Amino acid sequence: MMPAIVIKIWSYVKKGIRLCYKKEWKLFYAGYIAAGFLLLSSAGLLLVTAPDGRNRTDAVVQEQSAVTPAVVSSEAVLPKREAEAANDVDTTAHAVEQKAADIQAAGKPAGKNRAVVEEPAQAHWPLTGSIKAEFGWQFQPVYQEWRFHPGIDIEGKDKTEKVKAIYAGTVTDIYTDPATGLTVAIAQGKDIIYYGALAAVQLEKGMTVKAGQEIGTPGSSAAEPFLHVHLVIKREGKTINPLDILR
Repeated sequence: MMPAIVIKIWSYVKKGIRLCYKKEWKLFYAGYIAAGFLLLSSAGLLLVTAPDGRNRTDAVVQEQSAVTPAVVSSEAVLPKREAEAANDVDTTAHAVEQKAADIQAAGKPAGKNRAVVEEPAQAHWPLTGSIKAEFGWQFQPVYQEWRFHPGIDIEGKDKTEKVKAIYAGTVTDIYTDPATGLTVAIAQGKDIIYYGALAAVQLEKGMTVKAGQEIGTPGSSAAEPFLHVHLVIKREGKTINPLDILR
């Protein structure tokens, strides 16, 4: 049904049309008819645009609903928190297992790539003779002055006696020193053991020796012209008293 205002306007238009047939009212009612058509057009325009207005209102409501943030219920958050807590427990358990594995690995014996030379419970004496010169400061008869003696001199019985390694190790050097004569250096752990004043050597550089293995025969040197072996021990670069190990 058309609105009442449209029906009323249309009645005025028809009335104006009928009066237009009269000559004396022709000009007056022509303007009347034009005004009626204008009003009728305006009413029709309102009817046509009204649905569009409603559509625009619905579109605005939809846009506002799209912008409105969604509310997340606590029921959806709780499973996520429980999952995070489970992950934390798994991470802690893994760390504990890794620590236990490290401790167990540390207690295992060394592999083939890691050379470990164990010290014997008691060191071997290189010779069975008496001590001719001890460790420390003493008067040197050849040079006629006080000098620091960095090792001990153990006398030999004869030239056929064998000088033996006090510990197992690796031969790192064989050289002749002006003071100590023919010398063999054998490394064992933190120690380097020097056997000086030798007459002959039965080893070669790079060889591995066992504790008690023969190194050579005793001899003498320019500073100590008597049959003996000059034994010096350096631990991490510092000389120590060999008697602290041999006794």
